[in-house]
Amino acid sequence: MELNSLLRERVLNESSADTLGYKVCPKCGSEKIHANRDFVVDVEASDNDMPLQTATPYKTIECEDCGWRDDEITRDIDRMRE
Repeated sequence: MELNSLLRERVLNESSADTLGYKVCPKCGSEKIHANRDFVVDVEASDNDMPLQTATPYKTIECEDCGWRDDEITRDIDRMRE
């Protein structure tokens, strides 16, 4: 239990919204993590049957050294499954 607390303290900064709460990469420990934005595009039919596209931004974070990645969408899906 203490080990988990130490790891969590080292890896996470839960008050940081820019990096989804990470201080370092949880896979390799690198500090070369970068926050980005990606977009989900939803296509619906409009009133005149033409496709209507809406793009919704979401946060992502990726490690420059090992390629590990996390994003808001995966977290939201995981929360819904709980």
